Amino acid sequence: MLDLVIRGGQVVAPHGVGNWSIGVQGEKIVFVGPDEQAPQAGRTVDATGKIVVPGGIEPHAHLDIYDLTNPDAGKSTLGPEEDTRGMAYGGTTTHLDFCFIEPGMDVVQAIESRAARWKGQSYVDYSFHIGLMGALPLGVFDQIPDVIKQGFPSFKVFTTDVLPPHPRRIKVRLDLGRIQLAMEKVAKNDGIMVVHAEDDELVQFNYERFAAEGRTEGANLHLVHTKLSEDLAFDRVIRLARASGAHRALRQVRVTSFWRPIAWRVAMARTVIVLTVAGPALSTICQRTVKRASEASE
Repeated sequence: MLDLVIRGGQVVAPHGVGNWSIGVQGEKIVFVGPDEQAPQAGRTVDATGKIVVPGGIEPHAHLDIYDLTNPDAGKSTLGPEEDTRGMAYGGTTTHLDFCFIEPGMDVVQAIESRAARWKGQSYVDYSFHIGLMGALPLGVFDQIPDVIKQGFPSFKVFTTDVLPPHPRRIKVRLDLGRIQLAMEKVAKNDGIMVVHAEDDELVQFNYERFAAEGRTEGANLHLVHTKLSEDLAFDRVIRLARASGAHRALRQVRVTSFWRPIAWRVAMARTVIVLTVAGPALSTICQRTVKRASEASE
């Protein structure tokens, strides 16, 4: 006998949509099929007239993080006790946040601290991407294999500081040497790397130029973070990935007009690298990260 059967709903499943029943045992869905074939269960939910969908995965969230866009305010984004409540109401049952590692931090302690902030405070399941930022000591990269074994296989790096300099803004850019070193460690241990790729010199020059011209409206942002900036950075990142043996990852290009040429270059380089951080295309990272975290906790 199963723990739960949901009957009568219009079920959305990988193989299609139909009026099926869903059987649950423990925390796993063990049956999806015609109602007459559904096993008996201790509890039955009537979903007639409703659509039944799998829980959503939010692959890229920034909860309880210092707001770098407005550093003078000294505020942080909403924490898990607030933000994940909205996720649950919206049907998102898992989210991937970030644990950013800055110079002077111990990686293991940083992850433990971040996880402790979430423990008992989140309404949905969670895990973390590991962000590597700034002039990190080289010894930090030696911890990458252990971090992956602990259930955190996805890493995020930046080729730009993204925003203009400010006394209260930390440096997020990782130099190319450290990016290559991270790629080598990640590739050898079956991890995944996400690269926010823009040419930092062009980005910072554009900020300086537009500020001098008084053109600081948000509508000009795409003229600061340009396609050329991304294209230059993509080329360098792809060559690094090829040299590092970074074979397994996911690619996604934010600028749709660049999809064909960039995808071609990625294929020719035989790399698998995530070039941007946006969009549901990161679901592969989520699946692997959640799987690793689950296996590590068993």
